[in-house]
Amino acid sequence: MTFSLGDLLIKSGRFGLLTLITRIIAIPKELIVAGVLNPAGYGIIGIVNLWESYTGFINLGVGAAAGREVPYLIGKGEHNNARSVQNIAVTSDLFTRSIPFVILVTAALCYSELTFKLGLALAAVTVILTGFSGNLDNMCFVRQQYSLVFKGRFINSFANVAIVLALIFWLKIYAVFIAAALSALITLLFFLKYQDIGFQFKIDWAETRRLIKPGIALVMLALIYNGFRLVDRTVGAYYLSLSELGMYMFALKFALFGITFLKQSISALSPTLYEQAGKSGDLYGVFSSLARTAVCWSLLAAMMIPSAQMLFFGLVKYIVPKYAESIPVFYVLSLSFFLVTTYAFANTILVSPMVNRQNLSVKLNAVGLGLNAVLDIAAVKLGYGMVGIAWGTIISQGLMILMFFYVCREYMFKNVKEYTVFMWQILLPLTVGIGFIFFHEYIQIAVVTPWKVIGYSFTLQVAVWTFLVLCFYNSYLPIKSLRLMIKSVCKKIDQ
Repeated sequence: MTFSLGDLLIKSGRFGLLTLITRIIAIPKELIVAGVLNPAGYGIIGIVNLWESYTGFINLGVGAAAGREVPYLIGKGEHNNARSVQNIAVTSDLFTRSIPFVILVTAALCYSELTFKLGLALAAVTVILTGFSGNLDNMCFVRQQYSLVFKGRFINSFANVAIVLALIFWLKIYAVFIAAALSALITLLFFLKYQDIGFQFKIDWAETRRLIKPGIALVMLALIYNGFRLVDRTVGAYYLSLSELGMYMFALKFALFGITFLKQSISALSPTLYEQAGKSGDLYGVFSSLARTAVCWSLLAAMMIPSAQMLFFGLVKYIVPKYAESIPVFYVLSLSFFLVTTYAFANTILVSPMVNRQNLSVKLNAVGLGLNAVLDIAAVKLGYGMVGIAWGTIISQGLMILMFFYVCREYMFKNVKEYTVFMWQILLPLTVGIGFIFFHEYIQIAVVTPWKVIGYSFTLQVAVWTFLVLCFYNSYLPIKSLRLMIKSVCKKIDQ
């Protein structure tokens, strides 16, 4: 069984666009927070977020395992079994959330500075609340209840923005920590009231132990993969000053807007693919369609790179000029748009219940993580600072993705020629995106006026991408499907 490229684009693009809306809402908040706080304040937020991120990985993976099994069971018509797995996983995961809570509270007591004490204490509360609401969100997601998931995430984003804007001028940095906890509570209450997945608390230790076996591998995978998101900040927290770390965090925060859009768009494909594979058993048909979708999304991700660079350049130059040193950092980090996109497609195949090679994914991620740490530390030691850390992260991610697609080739392609053509098609846009980095650095020096720099860049972008698409990717433009996707997004927003 195969899927049309247009159907897959609608599935992924609709949810991605809806998610992007929730991220756009947060942009004014980030600019106001950056204007009120100095870079050192942003650095403190970054360190608290590091603590929260690392302790968030402490779980047994039953939620991740259930998220993989539930849509597969639904595809096989085992709805009662799917609901049982879901309820056991969510209930079991609640018990493990006490461990991060205790660690964060203990860390808060160890700090002498009040800002860190209160920040970590509130982060402990946030971890408990987001863990519970996140599991309910995930179960709604794997059941493809995207409208409910979007509403929950929209409420979380809107509440966070509203609380920060109401308190930031009064409480300064504390407003950020308070808003995270309160918005998490509001989101949890929403899912508890409106979830339509038949959730009930259920304890079954035998089933929990069964889920832990694949779950631990998935947790290790998440831990190692997210090391790419954390190792640069960890190295920065150790070697950089608070102001430099704040600059890096500011650039990363805006890079995450694009990364989240792309990552969430592609993750929306997994439940559909797993469910259809459960129905048909035609793995090659499923994964060959996924390969064509990967080409489309990698092209879109590459197009976003220079556009996002100029948007960030304009925001910093005209609104928060004290963060000007973060511009070259963002230029490099924007390449993650492409890398996160291509990684998501390859990893979806390896960790699928049909292929079941999550252990291999863990090993590949571990290699990439180690390389990332080595390159980041070397960059700092050689005096390249923030930009060097960013390049170290990007290079290691790129090499890891090449390894991922190499091991996935047997599931996606019939012969070496198909694999070679595919790699050429996804890597060509990346080379163009990298070229725009050097072009932007050049015109910033040659052209002093920011709006002229932006104008020259967008003019060249239109010309280059139009040429590239018409010459090499015209067969990947399902115009009819794109129109249907836009109509679907508008319908969901109106609901």
